[in-house]
Formats: sequence, structure tokens, C-alpha cells
Amino acid sequence: MSNKLNIILYGINELSIYLLQTLEKEKYNIIGFSDKENNATTDGINGMKIIPIDQLENNPYDYIIICSDETVDLKSIGNSECKVINLSAQLKEYLNI
Repeated sequence: MSNKLNIILYGINELSIYLLQTLEKEKYNIIGFSDKENNATTDGINGMKIIPIDQLENNPYDYIIICSDETVDLKSIGNSECKVINLSAQLKEYLNI
């Protein structure tokens, strides 16, 4: 039984690529990327799949980390039990202080 948290990174940009490279692989399992602009499943980004936004519920995950400036209600689209962390908004708020 794995104690790793399953994570989907929403938004395909420098922030999400950075998280992919820096999150501890012993603690976190990156399921893949999602983005409303990409609607085809592929292995094109560092070997990670892109999950179409309308297929989020078909992938087991605990967290979605938003790395995008887009406004999207991910809880209504995917797993309503998951936690959503809007890292992009938190970084903007921090940089404005």
C-alpha cells in the first residue's frame, strides 16, 4: 500500500514543469498534467500524460495544484473529494505584498 499523494498539475507552463521536477517522488505521485487548451491524451511533456479536463474524474488523485492564471472550477469537473491548491494565485498574492 502506497502512502504517496496522487497529484494532477493543472496548467502547462514553467511552474508546473518546475513542480514536476522538484516534488519529492517518495511522497508524491504526479499523475499528469491537465489544461483546458489541451484535449488529447499524450506522453509529450517529460513523459507525463496530458489529461483532458473532461476526463479528470477517470484518474485517481488527491490534489490538483493549479499552476495557471485561468479561472476554472475544477471541483465541479473532477473528483469533488479532492483538494485544490491554487499555487498560481498564492504566488501572485505573495509577490504583491
